[in-house]
Amino acid sequence: MIKTIQKLLFICFLSIYVTLNLAHAEASDDIFNHPLSAKNQLAFDKVQQKQAKIDHVCGQFIQIRHMKLLSKPLKSSGTFELSKKNGLKWLQEKPFQSTLIVTSDKIEQSIEGKPAITITKKEQPIVFSFTTVFLSIFKGNAEALKQYFYIYFTQNNDSWHIALKPRGSPLDKAIQSIEMTGEKYASRILVNETQGNQMSIEFDNVKELNTKQI
Repeated sequence: MIKTIQKLLFICFLSIYVTLNLAHAEASDDIFNHPLSAKNQLAFDKVQQKQAKIDHVCGQFIQIRHMKLLSKPLKSSGTFELSKKNGLKWLQEKPFQSTLIVTSDKIEQSIEGKPAITITKKEQPIVFSFTTVFLSIFKGNAEALKQYFYIYFTQNNDSWHIALKPRGSPLDKAIQSIEMTGEKYASRILVNETQGNQMSIEFDNVKELNTKQI
């Protein structure tokens, strides 16, 4: 269950923050020195409000995963499409083809054109409680995020940096922290796992759509 939640959380974070353009923060300023407070709450709220206005985006991704037990990182790439109405479609093209579709009531995954495996809300209610929370953040509801994570935030002109640390179980069993920086559309997300592994996603050619649907 923890491994399933870990994977779904990562995909859902993509759906939440894919509307933001991540730009690296200055290394000299540790994001964890800036917890969300009255001092930076207003700026954080403005970022969420801008995010909530975007309904449908697509783009390309490169995912790199560093594993403690492997000498070389695992790399994959493909395209994604995210819609508030229809959910997330994650199309991996390399090193093999797979399709992952996440909606409010089910998750479908197909590898190399084989019949899709479906997980429903009825079968895994705990997993879907998380996806519901995170998809609600994509709609600009940051209050749900605060229930599960400590939030850290800084901003420099249009560029911002967000970090998240789990408040408790079961998230802290899989995730140590998540870092994001940005402006409008996603360009990078970094996930530090509790077992010492690390995962990052680089986004490119992200654009907003008006009529195309998943």
